[in-house]
This record gives sequence, C-alpha cells and structure tokens, in this order.
Amino acid sequence: MENATNQGEFKLNVATINKILNMNENVSDVAFTHVKVSTGSYVTFNEKIKQLSIKFSEGLFNLEPYIGQKYRFNKKIAIEILPVENSVANLSKIMMRNFKFTERVKLSDNYERVELNHVHTTGDGEIILNKACKKLNICECSVVINARNVKDLKLLYIQFSITEKNNIKFIGLTSVNHMCLTNICQCVDSIITMLTDRCEIKHLTFENKYAYETSELFSEYYSGMLRRLIYQEKYQSNLSAKLKCLVAKDVNSSVFMYTVPNAVVNFILHEILGKGGMTTVSKLEFISVAIDVNSCMMLRKLQNLTILRICLANITSRFIYNLPTNLKLLDITDFSSENVSWATKYAIKPAVIIRSQKRLEVLIVDLQFLYNFSAISMRFPHLKVLKVRYSQSTIIHSRMQGNKMNVYELLIEYNADQVEAYQISAISPEMVYLLENLKLYVDFDSLDCLAFVSENKSVVIDPKTFKAKVFG
Repeated sequence: MENATNQGEFKLNVATINKILNMNENVSDVAFTHVKVSTGSYVTFNEKIKQLSIKFSEGLFNLEPYIGQKYRFNKKIAIEILPVENSVANLSKIMMRNFKFTERVKLSDNYERVELNHVHTTGDGEIILNKACKKLNICECSVVINARNVKDLKLLYIQFSITEKNNIKFIGLTSVNHMCLTNICQCVDSIITMLTDRCEIKHLTFENKYAYETSELFSEYYSGMLRRLIYQEKYQSNLSAKLKCLVAKDVNSSVFMYTVPNAVVNFILHEILGKGGMTTVSKLEFISVAIDVNSCMMLRKLQNLTILRICLANITSRFIYNLPTNLKLLDITDFSSENVSWATKYAIKPAVIIRSQKRLEVLIVDLQFLYNFSAISMRFPHLKVLKVRYSQSTIIHSRMQGNKMNVYELLIEYNADQVEAYQISAISPEMVYLLENLKLYVDFDSLDCLAFVSENKSVVIDPKTFKAKVFG
C-alpha cells in the first residue's frame, strides 16, 4: 500500500480497504489505483475534493457529491475529475468509462466538460447534465441524456461504434453551437431524430476516422465485423440494398471502411434535408466523407449556410449550380490518406448556366480544381482569398487562360519541410515552376498577399520577385 505524503493529497496504490473510509475535508486531490474495497466497506468523498481518480479498482464508492449516487466498481470502470485550466468560474471536467446506470444520474453543477466512454443507461436510467456544462463528449455509448438544464451547449462530440449499436437519445436539448458526428455506420434512425428535433445547430460536422487507419490488421478485423453487421442491422430498405451491394462487391478492407460510412451519411443527409431539417446550420463540414450527387443537389435548401467544407468524388457544374447562395467560404479540397485515396473527377462546363455566388469570399481547392474553375471564375465576383492545395502527385497544366482570377490573397498549401527551407534559404526550382504556372490562372498584379503555408509554418513572398518578405 502506497500513501501520498503531500499535504492535501491522498493517493492509494495496490491496496485493500477493510473499513468505511471518509475523506478528510483538508484533502483536495484523491487517487485510487488497483484498490479493492472489501464487502461491507466503502469510501466516501466530500465536495472539497477538486481532483479525483478511481481506476483498476473494485468495490463500493460513494460518488454522491459528483453524480448523485453510490456505485460499485469493477476493474474496467473508471472515473476522473480534473479542474479545467483557465476556468474563470473554477469549473471541472468529469470523465466516466464503462458505467451502466439503471436510474437517474444527476451531475453536480461544477462540470464545464463531460466525457462519457462506453457508458450505458437502461430502464429508468438517464444522465442529467448540469447547467454549467458547455462541452459533451460521447464515445461509443448507448445513453439517454437529459439536457433541459443546459441552455447553450458549445460542443457535442459523438463517436459511434462498429461493434455495438449506440442508441443516443436527448431530452430537452435546444441549442448546440458545434455538433460533430464521427464513424457513422448504423443507428440511422436515432441520428435522423437527433438532427430533425427542435434543436438549433449552428455548426455540424460529419467525420469518418476509419478512413485514416493505416493498419491492415485493423481494417481486416473491423471490415469483417461491419460486413456481418450489415446483414444483421435493420436498415431502411433502400439503404440496406445499397450496403449489401457493397458487401457483395468484396472490395478490399480499407476501401470498405470508408465506403460504408459514405453511403450511410449520404442517406441520413438526404432524409434530413428532405424533411426540411438542418435549417439553422451555418457551417457544415464533411471530413473524409464523400458526398454524392443527390445530396449535393439538396444543399441549396440550406439558406443559412455560410461555410461549407465538402469532399466529392465528382465535381460538376450541377454541384456548383446547387451551392447555397449565401456561402462566404467554400472548401472542396480532395480527401486522401496513406491508406486510401481517390482522384476527384471534374466535369465543369463553362456553357452550363451557373448561379452567381455574390457572397463567396474565400475558396479553398486542390490545384487540379483550379484548372477547371478559372473558366467560370467570373461567377464569383467578390472572391478575396484563394487557397490552393498542392501535393507531389499533382499534375501541373501549363495553358494560357483568357480570364485570370482576381483575388487579394493567394495561399499555397505546401510541404512543411520545403516551406521551412524557404524561410531560411532560396526558393526551390519546383516552387518557382508552380508559381509561374499559377500566374497563368491568377492575376499576380492584384495580390496583396502571396504565401506558401503548411499546418504550422508559413512564408510570405513578393509576387513579383518570388523572394521571401522580411518584416520588422
């Protein structure tokens, strides 16, 4: 048994408790690791404790100051409470793993962040969020969340499971600033209900993290489970037929792991937009999820949408025609990873009538799209910032354009190492070649800013001399 000796701390590691243990009010930091609380014994806590950790432990712990009830732990169950850094109101975050609740759980009113991992509620069980909650993270859970006390949730992050069915129900949720839905492969009905309820959502993200998984063993294991699930899960008839068709094609595991979420998300999107949902969304993102033609055609219904980040297998004149007219920022960079990639196909015809996007100010595209876009750029008269993503596999087209694009800023997303090298030495011949070709599509005389950028590095250059600018 190991006890902490620092004042205000009580830390127990590899121990057995054979009595009722009450935490002293002078203790503010408590940790139990590999601790067994014997039958008939239990541990009680008080509200003065600001930092609590219980993991790999067994027995009864009285958590009434935190979740309103006692709970009997096994080694898989864990709870952690930590102060939130720089919190003005000295609020905390609570993290719970592998809890199963059959009755109401009422969180105390000092949690700014709530994280639930593999938490389940059954019967009368529900988790009542506290008024101060601003961020809720739900990972592979089946829970009922009572959010009546929360007026404005800043972030709601939900990650779904392939191996389990995650039914999530919200009660009284009225406003979410940012909702992120990740790894959607099933639970279609509950997600549609969530997005069509009377909840004001401003920023909505669909994401597929499986597409970035590079382990072949991971892909083989989970794609096998997903194939079995498709035959067991009761999807809507047209979605079920589409998914079973994907199984029948027997594509490789990596491709399968991003194709199925694509199909499910597109079905959900089509259903919701068909019912007039998502009307309050002003920012919509699809990360590693490819949107199909039918879903694109329905985007025009989102009249409050000002920011759109979208991934497409085919970019056509029809897609551009159906863009919401109030867009201010459009990001259509292609999806690629070490494991899976596709080459976007372009079919943009200048002869096809395209609505003028009078409010669009920022455009983020792959270099290949720029070659197709420049011919219709006059339909975007107020474009101010153009960001172009370049990669080593990009094919540069050197052909003169009749109409060059006029923007104030041209940002070129480039390899981080080369951007850093450019900061300390001369520009590479490859970068010069790229700039010379971009001059065929963009009017460099109109630029106020020209820069190479990476995730955390940038270098501003003179559009006439291509030399790095020195400030200060």
